[in-house]
Amino acid sequence: MATTSAAEVPPGHAQSHLPVHGKLRAQARAITDVFLLLSWIPAIFTGVILWDTLGIVPEAPGKGEKVMLWGLTTNEWGDIHWWISAVAVGFTMLHIALDWRMFKGAMRFLFHQHPLPEGH
Repeated sequence: MATTSAAEVPPGHAQSHLPVHGKLRAQARAITDVFLLLSWIPAIFTGVILWDTLGIVPEAPGKGEKVMLWGLTTNEWGDIHWWISAVAVGFTMLHIALDWRMFKGAMRFLFHQHPLPEGH
């Protein structure tokens, strides 16, 4: 792979400071973040539908067969909600795995004793 010097970079194109591995990691994080958002929105939507109409858990026989939005029953909405939520949790785990070093650093910062500034 040929490298490009700063003099050879066309005008208007900044030379990236990230190596190829860093670029791929940044792209993977960005794509994961988009899918994370796109998976949690329908999970929240289906959760609100279930929460609003049946109070989360059916209490009597046949209550799970109540026809709701778009002709789907509460049981069908529950299945849809479960699978969408499983996908959202998977993207959440991938997000944490890709940002593991940053996650560890944030936890270390949050739970570490910070010295008070002098004079206090």
